[in-house]
This record gives sequence, C-alpha cells and structure tokens, in this order.
Amino acid sequence: MKAGFPATKTDMSSKEAEFVINALKSVCGEEIAVLPTEGGSLPLYLFEQNEQPVIGLPTSNYDCRQHTYDENLQLKYFFRAIEIFASLFE
Repeated sequence: MKAGFPATKTDMSSKEAEFVINALKSVCGEEIAVLPTEGGSLPLYLFEQNEQPVIGLPTSNYDCRQHTYDENLQLKYFFRAIEIFASLFE
C-alpha cells in the first residue's frame, strides 16, 4: 500500500451492531439505513487488527456540504444526535 489506509468492514449482525441499530430505531422511531462500510480516510483498520468492531454514526444532514466553505449542520440533526448518543451511553 502506497497511500491511504486498508478498507475495513463491520459485521452488521454482531452484538455491538445490533445494540446500536436497536438504539437508533428506538430514538428515531423508524427504520434506519445500515451500511457496513463508509467513505473517507480513517485509520479504522487499527481497530480491526485488534478485533474491535467499529461503528460510525454520521450525525449531520445529508446536504451538510462537509469540509467545504459553506459546511452546515441543521439544529434538528444536532439535537437528534445528542439523543442518539445519550441512548447509547445509558
């Protein structure tokens, strides 16, 4: 590998993934989109090498224009993210 990081993939049927999925459904009150991989350059393979599951929770609006001059976060998504993370740490 010359640049970047190796890809990782989390088993969506693991107990950790099921815990997060159920917490999200409880807070959101609806079905959620579940993706076993995510774009971006993160060194998540370090967790995989130690057999630790990695679950990412995007908390912004779909049109947030992340990492651009007009990046934004709608407050309703910010407050929902607080609810989601609170449910995970109860």
